[in-house]
Amino acid sequence: MENFRKERNFTTKSAQILSTYFSYGGMDEHITDPNNPRNDSKGTKEEKDIDFSFVAASYLSSYIINSSIWNDITYVEMAPKIIASFLKYVLARRVVPEYQEDLEKAFAIASLAKTETPACHRFNSKMPDDFNHACSILFCQGSSDHLPMNTNKMMKEVMGEISTAHVTLKSKRFRHARVVKKVESTREPGAEPAMTVEVVLEEMDIDNEKSDDLDQQEQKPKQEQEQWSIHISSETAALLQLRMVVWGTFFTLSNGVVFAQPLVSLPTFYVSHFEDEA
Repeated sequence: MENFRKERNFTTKSAQILSTYFSYGGMDEHITDPNNPRNDSKGTKEEKDIDFSFVAASYLSSYIINSSIWNDITYVEMAPKIIASFLKYVLARRVVPEYQEDLEKAFAIASLAKTETPACHRFNSKMPDDFNHACSILFCQGSSDHLPMNTNKMMKEVMGEISTAHVTLKSKRFRHARVVKKVESTREPGAEPAMTVEVVLEEMDIDNEKSDDLDQQEQKPKQEQEQWSIHISSETAALLQLRMVVWGTFFTLSNGVVFAQPLVSLPTFYVSHFEDEA
């Protein structure tokens, strides 16, 4: 879409983001703008299906967050804005009117990504947080060396007066889940703020959540999913939004407390960029 490029001032970073998005599948650059009078008779649309909503969702969730080339938060903050601007341009110019509905869905996803994708990136960069890191050292490594500061206070806050010496690792399991609730601890007036937040998760069946129509994912009938809670340091938990996706290995202790290592967050609109290969 040369007209889109020409009408905007692109930096090296923004140009790289747009080119990567096009290469990823965001648009066939040979599709011409019917509103451009300079188009010649060869400027016809190629017979190629483009799934704008799927591309936007996967590019702005699993691709950017899992890719090693997008470690700079500047890229993560810029990408949703550039993609949203491009989709708005295509919609306004009616470049591909037969894709109008799908383009509108893609634009809505890109708009959500402006806040959700950077929040996920920041959350992931802070993990493991102090509580889950301390649990990993104590119960996976069986060590008490190099524990985060205030480990004892965090353990008391979550586990009560029970000694960690009497707690053992019961099981571990890799899972995908959605954030369904965040429970702030009730504190007496004047008390110190809680060091952790209880985050309630609901198990996801990734295969059943796949859909050609992203709007229908939440409407499909499904069996009641298991829920469980983990605790995350307050500052890090603040970055999680309801309905965001997390994946990781969850460890259950003998006292029922669950911790995770690793724990990765993804936006509410997450789809895997490997889905079409499944």
